[in-house]
Amino acid sequence: MSKAELSKEMRTSPTVQPSNCGNGKAPINYQLLLLTILEKDCPVFENLFEFCQIYAGGTIDAARRLNNQLCDITINWAGDLYHANKWEALRFCYINDLVLGILEFLKYHARVLYIDIDVHHTRVF
Repeated sequence: MSKAELSKEMRTSPTVQPSNCGNGKAPINYQLLLLTILEKDCPVFENLFEFCQIYAGGTIDAARRLNNQLCDITINWAGDLYHANKWEALRFCYINDLVLGILEFLKYHARVLYIDIDVHHTRVF
C-alpha cells in the first residue's frame, strides 16, 4: 500500500469505537480485525483510530523531516509501538510505526539500520 493509499484509507475508514465492536455495525473488513484485537492484549478504546494516526503519523513525519534535512534529531515520544504485525495488533501495539518510518527513509536512502536498544523479552513469531 502506498503512502497516499494509506493516508486515504486512514481518512475515510470508520473510527473503531467500543460501541461498534462485535455488534455487526463496523464494516465487514473491520469485523475480523476487531476480533483479532479483542482476542489479544490490545483493547479497543475511544478514539483508537485517532491515536494510531497520531503516533504513526509522528514517526512518518520525523523520518520525513530527517530526509529533507529540516532537523538533525527527531523524537516521537508517542511512537516505538513496533510489536504489531501487518494484519495483527500485538502487545498494545496497533500499527507498527517503525516500519512506516523505515519505508519513509527508504525513499531517500538505499539501506536503513534500525537498532532496538530497549531491554525486554520479545517472543519471535
